[in-house]
Amino acid sequence: MFRLDWCKLRKLPKAFWLAEDILGFCRIMPCIYGIFFANNFKFGRSSSSSRFVKSCSSVQLLLNSLHVMISTLMNPRTSTDVKKIDSYIKVFLSCGHQASKWIEGKGESFWMDRGNHLSLLNLPAQILRFGPVRWYWEGVSEAFIHDVKPHLIESMRKSATYFRDKLVLIYKLRCTAFIKLRMKGSTMEEDRTSRSKGFYRYASLAEVETSFQLGMPISAFIFQDGFVPREKCLVWVAFGRGVNTQLVPIQYSADTNSVQLCGMPFMDCELLSNNVYSEKFDTVKDKISSYCVLLPHIVNHVNTEQPAFDRKYAFIYDDWDILTSSGIKEEVLLSRQLFLAEDNI
Repeated sequence: MFRLDWCKLRKLPKAFWLAEDILGFCRIMPCIYGIFFANNFKFGRSSSSSRFVKSCSSVQLLLNSLHVMISTLMNPRTSTDVKKIDSYIKVFLSCGHQASKWIEGKGESFWMDRGNHLSLLNLPAQILRFGPVRWYWEGVSEAFIHDVKPHLIESMRKSATYFRDKLVLIYKLRCTAFIKLRMKGSTMEEDRTSRSKGFYRYASLAEVETSFQLGMPISAFIFQDGFVPREKCLVWVAFGRGVNTQLVPIQYSADTNSVQLCGMPFMDCELLSNNVYSEKFDTVKDKISSYCVLLPHIVNHVNTEQPAFDRKYAFIYDDWDILTSSGIKEEVLLSRQLFLAEDNI
């Protein structure tokens, strides 16, 4: 919808997704599954078996631990904290074991014979040697393998010297191709810097108001200190076309008792339509400190079949931070509400 560079999403069903599409989904995963659980499973009913409640709770723990693990790996402030990463990986695997136990009735850890899960345990040592995984790249559309494959023979059981020589050959071929293209006046890859898109600019204030009233996702951002009236608990939404950009704030109320779904807190919000500011578009882009997406809290009321928006939003930032229930932008943490719940002990 917004076509944001930092949160790329594709429509379901899942087909031809790249890593950036999956990571985009992981950013919003707690909101999607959290609303699903909140609207479809009412815990505490006499008709709900103990195993049913335990199964649902274990899945929510699994989702929260997965979100925390991925966010910690991708957040620029925590991507090299190998002790924290190692702890979150083990928490995620433990939650996977608990979910498997309650859902499938298996006593052993389901991931013990799965390479993808076991390889997570190698990540801390890998990060110490090669750097944060957030900087790993497999080429445009993950297509670099097409450059490597022709130079490898069928069997991969070769010495380290063989692979070293192949990497040197591939590097020389890439450099030669780059030089040839530069001599022709072009580059290897398209320069996308000038086209980067961190936020969506709405057509009008009416469109922003309609999106807010209907409980639609909203693209917003926060400014650096000292630019425009920077009151506490505000994010900004851009609208209008042309050289000047109109800005309207959304104010949120921090509450430690706010609604949490799969560990994601939702804040009460208000669109301040009367406080509109105007700035040049280039100035706005230069003064933005972080981009964010607001995802709505949609609930089913008892007396109606139609879901309703209760003016609560979750805040997800481009650097993998979230807005916590205390109103602070910080890294994602394990949910105390989920992990300390009596049903999960």
